[in-house]
Amino acid sequence: MNIMQVSQNYFVSGGSDTYFFAVSSLLSERNHNVIPFSAYNEKNLPSKWARYFPKTYKEAPNKAVGLVKYFYSNESRRSITELLRAEKIDMAHLHIYYGSLTSSILEPLKQANIPVVQTLHEYKLVCPVYTLENHGNLCNKCVTGSSLNGIIHRCKNGSLMDSTIRVAENGLSRMLGDVRLVDKFISVSDFHRRKMIEGGIQEQKIVTVHNFIDADAIECSDEDEAYALYFGRIEKVKGIQTLLRAFKNLPLKLVMAGEGSALGYSRELAADLQLNNVEFVGFKNGSQLHRLIRQARFCIVPSEWYENCPMAVLEAMAHGKAVVASNIGGIPELVRNGTDGYLFEPKSVEQLRDCCLKLSMRSRAREMGHNARKHVEADFSKSAHYQKIMDVYKSISPEISMNA
Repeated sequence: MNIMQVSQNYFVSGGSDTYFFAVSSLLSERNHNVIPFSAYNEKNLPSKWARYFPKTYKEAPNKAVGLVKYFYSNESRRSITELLRAEKIDMAHLHIYYGSLTSSILEPLKQANIPVVQTLHEYKLVCPVYTLENHGNLCNKCVTGSSLNGIIHRCKNGSLMDSTIRVAENGLSRMLGDVRLVDKFISVSDFHRRKMIEGGIQEQKIVTVHNFIDADAIECSDEDEAYALYFGRIEKVKGIQTLLRAFKNLPLKLVMAGEGSALGYSRELAADLQLNNVEFVGFKNGSQLHRLIRQARFCIVPSEWYENCPMAVLEAMAHGKAVVASNIGGIPELVRNGTDGYLFEPKSVEQLRDCCLKLSMRSRAREMGHNARKHVEADFSKSAHYQKIMDVYKSISPEISMNA
């Protein structure tokens, strides 16, 4: 079967990209022909399909042209149309495509009578700024109300212009069929699915399929170098401020691996707090990231927004590491409190510090890490995920076969 996998990035920038490549590899391993369609970017990994990757607003000659391309990309429409003419596609599986590829790609897929599935990695369908977050506070105003709330409350960077652009793009995408032209949506957590239904998505049109990880490919180690690890994007909604404050006077080292808009702020806060036990090591992936996780005592996911099914949790658990994580969004569907690690209330410095102290004990961290590994192997495996994805495909295209 020829399956088109669509994502704005053809490189790993975050958890959704990690999943995009993982599910593409999973399908390829089962002898399906995976055809990627992504936006052009200098960071992209090599692909024989790269000639079809359109340039986006980021490569526009000026801001005016870039703004137009952010709303609607004729180049994306032309490129996907050319690809559809060149290759027979049996199924299109979308991920995050807004802004870069834009909703211009939806109509060509429907005109070609291709079944369309989309995995929703965030809350864009019910929140113009994607995060259900407003100036550091959780927000549901647009879920059950008007998306104009995004402008009224200046939800994007506190800027009236930025917020207006996001709300306008959201409205245009809805007109262009970001819901209507997708046959089935996949939520990556039950929490996310409930939010989508609350926001108006038909219940029968959306199913939950949690992310997966290939634990068999990951080598575990009971040895560690006595540090806690945060890895991922360094953004304020990720709970970075709470994390750093929790490590004030903690007899434990914190290693932070990642980049993001709050990196500078985080360094300044660490200096202001005189945190001599915090080390920023920059963005890591591949073998370097695996080594960091393997040598950590435990990992921390201190998010303060409604995380769906964060790959950071599954990656840590697959490495046999206990996880300290916020009790928010879809995270409690992954971390069993007191078994695989500990959950704490978002923004609670004291609770986070207490959880970290508990797991600073090597024996406890090791026991919970073993539990975490078993949990991943049993409930988030490749084989189980493949079956669930194929069930979704067959639900909208019954002639689809499990085998290529």
